[in-house]
Amino acid sequence: MRVTIFASVLVSVGAFTVVPSNRPSVSLNAIDLDTTQLAAGAAAIALVGAGAAFAIGGKGAAPEVVAEPEPEPEPIDISIPYDAAILLAYDAWRVEGDRGDFDQSSYEKYKPAYISKAIAEVTLKKATREMALL
Repeated sequence: MRVTIFASVLVSVGAFTVVPSNRPSVSLNAIDLDTTQLAAGAAAIALVGAGAAFAIGGKGAAPEVVAEPEPEPEPIDISIPYDAAILLAYDAWRVEGDRGDFDQSSYEKYKPAYISKAIAEVTLKKATREMALL
């Protein structure tokens, strides 16, 4: 599709105007363009105008953002007590056997039995592994 437009293009910072013409295409005041050429020209002029506004006034520039320093987070204690595994096993033993609430004296008796059992299991696994290698 061809469009005949009047050669009145006003270019200023960010402004672009095209005035359609009713005059025949043989007029000296008319330009014969494709619509795609017109759209491309309009986009180019808009970009040039925006670039000039940015370069001249700097008003289009983004404001400088200053990041506030974040406060130091509180340290989190992620330590695990040395005998946590024993305490978990003791709690499981109490619940399975319906032995009531936690009792410190009962826990102190359970602790050496658990350590002996753990050592025996590790020793047995090591012996089994060594026998499999022979």
